[in-house]
Amino acid sequence: REAGERLADLLPLMEKVHGPEHPSTLTTRHELARALIAQGKAREAGECIENVPETKMDDSVEQARNRMLHGWLADLDGDGASADDLLDQAGALLVDVTPEHYMRRELARYRETRVPGGTGGTMIRQTDVNESAV
Repeated sequence: REAGERLADLLPLMEKVHGPEHPSTLTTRHELARALIAQGKAREAGECIENVPETKMDDSVEQARNRMLHGWLADLDGDGASADDLLDQAGALLVDVTPEHYMRRELARYRETRVPGGTGGTMIRQTDVNESAV
């Protein structure tokens, strides 16, 4: 919880110093969205990443991270088909990084723990799903 609060405080500073489209600002924004998802604040996480232009992301890892976050949010919304598509796109963007890369491991772990027809995987605890439905 504290990490999310610190990231929320850091994001405006990153935008002021580096600008909204700088890779460090985008990483901070994505990490804030992850923290919000983990806290069951899906709506806030969606708002955090909804207007990030992918064309401004420097590399495939950042683009994959964005697709994964949108995939997790689609899972929370109960849209498994969109989540599948977004997670597949993330996987395609990560094809050139080593299998040991943290993003590939995270994507694999998420896919392994998704429940068919259910909501989310390791990034989304059952309590988060219940809280986000409120």
